[in-house]
Amino acid sequence: MISLIFDLDDTLYFQKDQFLKTVEQTGYLKELKQIEELYVFFQEASEWTYKLQDEGQLTLEEMRILRVIEAYKQLGIQLDEEKALHWQESYEINQQNIQLNPSMKELLIYCYEQNVQLGIITNGPSKHQRMKIEALGLSQWFPEEHILVSGDMGISKPNKAIFTALEKKLMRQTKEYYYIGDNYDNDVVGSLNMGWQPIWLNHKQEKRVLDASVIEVTSRNDLINKLQEIMNK
Repeated sequence: MISLIFDLDDTLYFQKDQFLKTVEQTGYLKELKQIEELYVFFQEASEWTYKLQDEGQLTLEEMRILRVIEAYKQLGIQLDEEKALHWQESYEINQQNIQLNPSMKELLIYCYEQNVQLGIITNGPSKHQRMKIEALGLSQWFPEEHILVSGDMGISKPNKAIFTALEKKLMRQTKEYYYIGDNYDNDVVGSLNMGWQPIWLNHKQEKRVLDASVIEVTSRNDLINKLQEIMNK
């Protein structure tokens, strides 16, 4: 039996749709042709501000406000804290309306029917991540004990301990562990250190020197095809 363990954000669903909607609703970006650049800057700012928050240097609210301010600053747009907070509040409302891609939903149904063990390891605040898990309806296929959120655990990917904690819950007849995620440093490195098989959903087309064992896919359709291939081998 195999186990498939997923990252949440930008893996089981893509955050970009909610981001684009928020940018348009708030109206702080006048040149919408710059929206793709802004998304890249927002992703980068989210990474380093999350690390500061994880280390206790920022509160959660400070982290969320700072990443918005820093992303817009890269385009020469100065937002004050009030506007950044308004942006974040709009973003959270939009995230409550996220949906699974129909093909991903069909894949999860198939995995469940085939008795494949499914799990999730996600970095982020407990309340926020669990809100997204509920909005996506993931409890239909992922048992509660197989969903680990760093905010609950006090440890984050790529720390080996959070992977070990889930493996202990998944040991029932499991022969192979696959970890699927989009973040190279957290997901690929973390799962390699655990001895799991990483599947890197590199939809951002990042350039990396890959370990020979890493499976790389660049789109959601390629990911679904690869997982179907794995389950049918």
